[in-house]
Amino acid sequence: MEAKLVAQCKTPTLISPHWKPKSPCVVAVLARPAADVSGQTRKTNVYKDSFFDHIAINHMSKCLQEATGLKNSKSGYESLVEAATMASQNFSPTQQPQLVTQALHRAFPNPLFLLIKKVLPPSKFTRTLFAIFTTLFFAWLVGPSEVRESDMDEGRREKNVVHIKKCRSV
Repeated sequence: MEAKLVAQCKTPTLISPHWKPKSPCVVAVLARPAADVSGQTRKTNVYKDSFFDHIAINHMSKCLQEATGLKNSKSGYESLVEAATMASQNFSPTQQPQLVTQALHRAFPNPLFLLIKKVLPPSKFTRTLFAIFTTLFFAWLVGPSEVRESDMDEGRREKNVVHIKKCRSV
């Protein structure tokens, strides 16, 4: 697999494997399969969404459609994928993060974000809590995931990374 680290602080940048963040930011690893994948059979996962998963998926799809102004007639996860695809085709890469932010603000009430910032200031505990929360409550969006440790500054390790085993939309 080919992997590259990407940091999202103020602007996305490719970084070296030995990079240490100076301020809190999101770090992700982009991985692609090796160039020669011929001869391998591709396994397709079938997801069995619960009632609450369907509610969350449809709500997020509607919020994304409202943010972009582009509607589709599909339902369920296909509707969310269609809305994201239309957004990627109709908006520039610089506009897309703004649209996602608008969709998230439509999906979750602003007072909720303010409450989280007030009650849970940045700390090792909150980073671990958010990672666990993400694996439990966002499998409907990204597929199965697990919490992993990462190296922090000065040799500290924290369980604050969400590893997505196989992205649901890929």
